[in-house]
Amino acid sequence: MPHLVLEIAPDLPAFDGQALLRSLHGMLVDTGHFHAPEIKGRILRPQAHRVGVDSPEETFVHAELRLMPGRPPELLAALAGKLVCAIDHALPRVPGKRLQVTAQVLELAPGRYAKRWRNEGADLGEGSP
Repeated sequence: MPHLVLEIAPDLPAFDGQALLRSLHGMLVDTGHFHAPEIKGRILRPQAHRVGVDSPEETFVHAELRLMPGRPPELLAALAGKLVCAIDHALPRVPGKRLQVTAQVLELAPGRYAKRWRNEGADLGEGSP
């Protein structure tokens, strides 16, 4: 934990997704609240998207950070703000587009997350950390 999921509108041009994830993972580690091997990040591009009713110049990136519960609300808000700033800084500017960058930090329900570690086929246990 945590899981970082980025939804990136398909009308944004291609960019180095691995570099963006590397940067965001580093930012999360630098907060002192996460260990690098536990952060799982991915980028999703929906097949279709829409912002507003008829606004082809509008586009978006949305980040969702999923965490185990128990952190103070101030930290959750700070993490959302850091994600928005880091994503906005990392993505290239696109002429004619207005980019909305949003982030949401979600706490998973206790007892509803399971995890199993495996190493070269060896079962290292299961359960929630």
